[in-house]
Amino acid sequence: MIEKKYIFLFPLFIISIGLAVPAIFSIQPTGKYSVGFDIIHQKNKQGMPILISTWYPASEGSEKMTWSDYIRLGSAEENKEPNKLLEEFKQTIAIKWILGLSIPEQTFDSSIHKHTYSNRGIAMAPGKFPLIIALSSPQSYIESFEFLASHGFVVVAVDGAFPNDTMMDQNPLFFVKYTDLLEELLDLMTSKNYINPNDISVFGHGFGIQPAMYLAMRNPKIKRVINFDGGFFGPRSRSTISIDYRPQNLHIPLLHIITREQESEDDKTLIKTLSNPITRVTIKPDFFKHHDLSSFGRFATHTAMVRGDKSDSINNIFSDIHQITLSFLLNKPIILKDTSTLFLENINH
Repeated sequence: MIEKKYIFLFPLFIISIGLAVPAIFSIQPTGKYSVGFDIIHQKNKQGMPILISTWYPASEGSEKMTWSDYIRLGSAEENKEPNKLLEEFKQTIAIKWILGLSIPEQTFDSSIHKHTYSNRGIAMAPGKFPLIIALSSPQSYIESFEFLASHGFVVVAVDGAFPNDTMMDQNPLFFVKYTDLLEELLDLMTSKNYINPNDISVFGHGFGIQPAMYLAMRNPKIKRVINFDGGFFGPRSRSTISIDYRPQNLHIPLLHIITREQESEDDKTLIKTLSNPITRVTIKPDFFKHHDLSSFGRFATHTAMVRGDKSDSINNIFSDIHQITLSFLLNKPIILKDTSTLFLENINH
């Protein structure tokens, strides 16, 4: 039996005592729709617990979701203690290779109860909508998925209770289970009458770009790939050893947005083996980090105490990247608003 629950958004902000507290911790979506949100707990074909999160174009709602709501319900394991999830989120921000930022307890506790722009469980707007799928927990890309839903996209993320596996470097089957889960989600969503089956994109950030790219190489239903600083072309990912690495099958457009750090790691010869159109956007400033594209970085950036005078610049780059993403999804020309922070290259166009 499928148990259905609602989950809540939780924007990424942190504030110090004495600072004015915004009513909403999130960059305002620019689309014409309100944003609805829903989750479903169920099991996949192998019996593994999974969590499906959906952001969708909606009618106007009044009950905004909070960051805390998102985090507390953001596990595929239904019996996981909600307060433990909050602590894990906070600890993740402090991990050196994530952001390495320590957030005072009082600041964190006050910030997670701020609202986002999503509305809990409100009715979906009428019509058929393009679909974006991702391998992700609900709290990982709150602002990105809100933005896209406000512009008329249904964004659906899936997360699974996968066992720990440390054999990625040597195992050509490592990513198969993740790609299979993403493909299960694709099959599920294309059966919905509110989805346009001819307009489906797949999104990945970091680790998540691997199954996204493999699914695009495996399944012709995917029409576009969005890569937010994923290391698919980096040597650490060993992308070419996977049994799903079939570059000859990749004919669809790829939006490849990377930080300076990822640019230095990308294997340019691997990119040259692809013949599909690639739009590569490089983020120039070194202060913009990999996780500034995730909710961990967003939470920190919304806190002037944590990111200091870089917060406004990070927010502007984040907004520009999402306008570029929207143009890509709508097949519109991509025009850089600020060439001092972003560099655009068209490959195989």
